[in-house]
Amino acid sequence: MREQNRLIGRPLPRRAVGSTLLLKGLEAEVAVILNPGIMNARNLYVAMTPGSQSLVICSPRPILNPSL
Repeated sequence: MREQNRLIGRPLPRRAVGSTLLLKGLEAEVAVILNPGIMNARNLYVAMTPGSQSLVICSPRPILNPSL
């Protein structure tokens, strides 16, 4: 059973909220990132990859410059 679940992957509910660590490796139609300015470059990259259809970034600044 565990092997079968590993091949299928974790199910993602219609709406999921979590840190980049919790959602890493999952795919969703839309990914929304809040306050990307407080993320480092690695976490920002991980947060940007799950959106298969679109990516929404909500930031008070027009240019993202994550801390390295």
